[in-house]
Amino acid sequence: MLTLFACLQPACRPALERHQAPVRHVLGGGRYTVEIENAGGGSALKLYSHSEGPTVTEGRYEISWGEGGSLKIDNGRLTIGGRSCGVVAEGDKIIVRTDGSVLVNGKPRQPE
Repeated sequence: MLTLFACLQPACRPALERHQAPVRHVLGGGRYTVEIENAGGGSALKLYSHSEGPTVTEGRYEISWGEGGSLKIDNGRLTIGGRSCGVVAEGDKIIVRTDGSVLVNGKPRQPE
């Protein structure tokens, strides 16, 4: 009985299961929403934009996480891990799954 109890302790679980660290970024006041299911302890966001009055005319967002994870939205063009994943529109929700797959508004998005 003692052995069974010991294997249920967190130290016996796979490292990925123990360190799930989801993050969510709402970019440009709701222009895009990005969720990363497992950011491996956190993420960093860089924002570059140009606006005329209250209207953003150009925008680039860069998010990095974990050991080499990266996402960029450059004037609506989505790049993940250096691979182009097409165009996103204002209001789109982007999810990067733990397995590396990408969803845009709940639909799978493949690299181009």
